[in-house]
Amino acid sequence: MSGSLALIICNVGGMVDLVALPLWVGSLMQSRNLDAQQAGMLVTAYILGVFGGSLMVSPRLGTINNRMTATVGFLLGAASFFGLMAVDGLAAMAALHLAAGIGAGWGLSMTHGAMARSLNPHRFFGLGNLGTALFAILFFATVPAALETQGVKALFLVLGGLQTVAAAAAALAFPRHRAGPATSGQSGGAGGKVTAPVAPLSVRMLVFLGVACLATTQAMIFGFIERIGVAHGFGGDRIGLVLLVSGFVNLTAPLVAAVLERRLSHLAVSICAVPLHAACGAAAVLMPDFLPYAVCAIAFVWLVIFGHIFIFALIATLDPSGRTAASTPAMLMVGAAIGPILGGTLANGFGYDSLALAGCVLGALGGACLALIARLRPIPREDA
Repeated sequence: MSGSLALIICNVGGMVDLVALPLWVGSLMQSRNLDAQQAGMLVTAYILGVFGGSLMVSPRLGTINNRMTATVGFLLGAASFFGLMAVDGLAAMAALHLAAGIGAGWGLSMTHGAMARSLNPHRFFGLGNLGTALFAILFFATVPAALETQGVKALFLVLGGLQTVAAAAAALAFPRHRAGPATSGQSGGAGGKVTAPVAPLSVRMLVFLGVACLATTQAMIFGFIERIGVAHGFGGDRIGLVLLVSGFVNLTAPLVAAVLERRLSHLAVSICAVPLHAACGAAAVLMPDFLPYAVCAIAFVWLVIFGHIFIFALIATLDPSGRTAASTPAMLMVGAAIGPILGGTLANGFGYDSLALAGCVLGALGGACLALIARLRPIPREDA
C-alpha cells in the first residue's frame, strides 16, 4: 500500500461524520427514543471530541510520530464505536461519542497535515474528498436498509469497521514525513522540525471563523435534511434516493475542482462558496415540493466539498508549515459541534424553517471573514 492511498483512506475514516450525519441523528432518535436535541447533543459530543483531539496534536505536527499518532487515534475511534453497540444510557453514549471523536481528531489532523505539506495540496485534498464521495455512495446504498432492521447498532458497526480499516492503513503506510513546502526540503523523519513560517494569528483566526461558519451551516441543515423531508411528506424511499444520488453527484466535485485549480482564484472561490452553500441549504429547508428540495439538497452537499478543496489549498498557501491545515479538523468540528445542537434547538423551538435564516446569517459571516484575509496577508498571484 502506498502512502498516498493510506492518506486517502485515513481521510475517509476521519471525515465520516460528514457522510453519516443525516442518518446518525435520525437513527439515534428512532432506535434510542431520543428527541432531536438529545440526538444532536450526542453527535455534538463526537464532534467536540474531534475538535479537542485536533487541537491536542496539530500544534505538534512535525515533532511527534505522525504514523503512531494516526494509528492510535483511529484505534480509539474504532473501539469507542464498537462499545456504543453495547450501551444505551445517555451518559455512557455521550462519553463514548466523545472518545471516538478524540481518536478521529488525532488521525485526521495528522492526515491533513501530511496532505498540506505535499507538492500539490489542492489535488491531494481533492483525491481525499473523492475517496469520501465513493464511500458515501456505498454507505447510502447499504446502510439505510440495515438501519431498518438492526437500528443504530448497524451504523456503529459500519463506523467502527471504517475506523479499523483507517488504523490498519495508517499503521502500514502512513508517511512518516512529507517533504514539501512545510520543511523547505529539510527532512527530519517523524520527529523533524517544521521550519517554514506559520501564518499570523489574525489570518489563522479569520480562516478558523470562515471554515467554522461553513461547517456549522452544513451540520445544522444536513443533520436534519432527512427529518425535513419527512416533515414535507416526501417519504423515506424518496429521501434515501436523494442521499444516494447525492453521493454519485459528489464524485464530480473533486474532479471539477482539479480542472479549475489553475483557472479560478482560491481566495475568490473560498469567499463565494460559503454564502452560496448557505443559500442552497436554506432553499432545501424551505422548498415544499420534492424536486426543488432534492436539487437544492444535492447542490448543498456538492458545494461544501468543492468549496472546501479550494479553502484547504488557500490554507496551505497561507501557512506552508502545514500546522494550520493540520488544525482544519478543529475548524470544521467546532462548527459541526455547534450545528447539530443548534439545529435541534431551533427545530424544537421554532420549526425547521428557522434553520434557513440561521444558515444564511452564518454564510454571510463566513464569507466576510474569508474576504478580510486579502486585506491582511498578500496572496501569491497564482492563488489570489
